[in-house]
Amino acid sequence: MTSRHARSAHPDPVVRGLQQNLAAYERGETPRNRVVREFRSPEDEKRVVKEARYCMGLIGRRLRSEFELRTRLAERCRDENDRVDTALVDEVIARLDRADLINDFLFATEWIMQRRAAKQLGTGALRSELEAKGVDESIINIAIDDTEDGSETERCIALVRDRLDRELRSTRALSRDRRSMARRLCAAVQRRGYSQNLALRIVNQELDIARVPWQA
Repeated sequence: MTSRHARSAHPDPVVRGLQQNLAAYERGETPRNRVVREFRSPEDEKRVVKEARYCMGLIGRRLRSEFELRTRLAERCRDENDRVDTALVDEVIARLDRADLINDFLFATEWIMQRRAAKQLGTGALRSELEAKGVDESIINIAIDDTEDGSETERCIALVRDRLDRELRSTRALSRDRRSMARRLCAAVQRRGYSQNLALRIVNQELDIARVPWQA
């Protein structure tokens, strides 16, 4: 039976490689036909395979950081005393890593591109999200640099213009209270991870362009 991950080829060759490895793993294989030793006992080996397949299901829906996978496994892999079976978690992660199914750099780059496109997030917010997902700072820095498809200022301008357009069409804008409008816009932009100085500069610039006057 063809794996559901193999049916939709991703345009990125690195992602495509992960999909192919995932499909091989689901068939009970490992890349390059590498032999995987049995873990502790036949019963424990079944648990490793079960948890590896669980992780592959998560990865199949979207890429995950190693920290995310470890966190999920820690919730599931507990012994009779409800303690985390760290050896089991480590073994599952090691096998996924050998199958090239864990790649924090690829995860970070995809996360950045998706969140920028969907939420217009600034670098600060993206960095915070990736840190929360356990991605190393050095990887975050490289991923942010490698996915830079336009300046932070240009993205901020696009966000402010979108928000300002909605403000000007709302009933709150009837009084054209520039100070209140500027506060709302700056707060909205900063929540998306843009710096305060950049937010203030762009908001005032766009309010000037829209000819929103200062109140006497």
